[in-house]
Amino acid sequence: MLELTCHSPDYTRPIYDHPLEDCTFENLPISTHWQSRYASLEVPAYMQTDTHSVQQA
Repeated sequence: MLELTCHSPDYTRPIYDHPLEDCTFENLPISTHWQSRYASLEVPAYMQTDTHSVQQA
């Protein structure tokens, strides 16, 4: 299936305007504490309702 993509006019077109070697990159801080932010979240209320309706069926 992917073999047909080589027939597309965009196949040989570069993805980026400039080579990546010529680009300037900057470091961005990434928070690795995302798990602790969401650890207190509970299961949504609709999940309990759905489970209850399945048990009654």
